Amino acid sequence: MKRALIGAACLLLLSGAALGQYGYLGVFADQGGCYCNVYDSVPGLVNVYVVHRDISQGLTGVRFIITGGGGMTMTYLAEAKMGPPLEITGNMVDGYCVGYGSCITGSLTIMQIVYFGTGTSATCSWLEVSAAPGAVTGQVEGSDCNDQVVVVSGMQTPVNPDTGCECMILSCQPVPVDETTWGAIKALYP
Repeated sequence: MKRALIGAACLLLLSGAALGQYGYLGVFADQGGCYCNVYDSVPGLVNVYVVHRDISQGLTGVRFIITGGGGMTMTYLAEAKMGPPLEITGNMVDGYCVGYGSCITGSLTIMQIVYFGTGTSATCSWLEVSAAPGAVTGQVEGSDCNDQVVVVSGMQTPVNPDTGCECMILSCQPVPVDETTWGAIKALYP
């Protein structure tokens, strides 16, 4: 019953039938969505962040669930939304429906999730953003600025990565024309 109510509420947010790529939604080790390798190497709290990156077409919300696998042994403890105007309904079991408050582009940190790590997660285990139960498209869904359902890329984040599964997001690295990079300083002296 609870899943049906959450699904119905999300369908009001995510109505229509258009499909497309609208950024990607992932679990990251930092609030900016730059570091996508998560470590569970010693017992203790592991903070991760759900970040919607690189939205270029404009979205008003998203619907998803976070799952773990491949030997990931961390235990979910709590979550916190990252502030207004986000409206978040749902939970780790039933999935989440997130309203952004307006039509947005760019990147947005949605929530912080706290796990208890036992230090025993397998190398290259993972956390993944995937389709919420009952998703019409069978994929992570968003609502574009015209209230059409669109497909958003869900991301798999490695836990305890090695060279075979390490994740790297290059768009967070300084770019050569950035005034704060060595290249910009070096360019001052031809």
